[in-house]
This record gives sequence, structure tokens and C-alpha cells, in this order.
Amino acid sequence: MVALLDKRYAKRHGCDGEIIWSYFNKKDFSAARALNFSRDGSYFETDRALGVGMTVLIRVLNCIDHNDSSKDSGGIRWNSLSEIKSCRELTGGKQGLYGVGVKYHSN
Repeated sequence: MVALLDKRYAKRHGCDGEIIWSYFNKKDFSAARALNFSRDGSYFETDRALGVGMTVLIRVLNCIDHNDSSKDSGGIRWNSLSEIKSCRELTGGKQGLYGVGVKYHSN
């Protein structure tokens, strides 16, 4: 279920964010915790495995940016359509969670 990671061209910003996500055009949604973002994508942890290549709708409910993103032209996207690029089951103290990397669809 793990896909090859794309090269990252944009600076990542650490964050602590509460998000909800759903598969595109589906009414059911799930909660997740965003851990970083860039102008191109983000990373979050959720309790469900997501299919690589699928499109999801992500809505950020709140986010504390751990960096000064005011100097970066690309901030967090509060609502976005994104492609699942990677999904892996986490181990250790985070058993039962999945780490998910997404790339935002272009506008």
C-alpha cells in the first residue's frame, strides 16, 4: 500500500491541525490530525487506510503553524481536493493509525 514518494519541491511547515476528509463526492467523512503542509501537499494521520491514487476532499478545521509561513507564498489550503500519494500503517505508540501523504490538485 506504500507508494513511491514524489520529490518535494516546496518547503514543509510543521503544524498541529484538526481536519476532516472524505473520498470525493461521498457524504461520509473521517477525522484526522494534520502534521505538516506545503504549497503542494500535506501529511496527516487518520484511523483509516486510504487508497493510493484516490482523490479526497480535505477541510482544515483549525491549524497551529509551527513555522512562520507568512514569508512563504504558499500557505495551508483550508479546503482542497488532493490525491493520495502514500499511506502506511504506523507502528509503536501510534498503532491503529495511518500516515497519509497527499498532493493538492492544481487549481
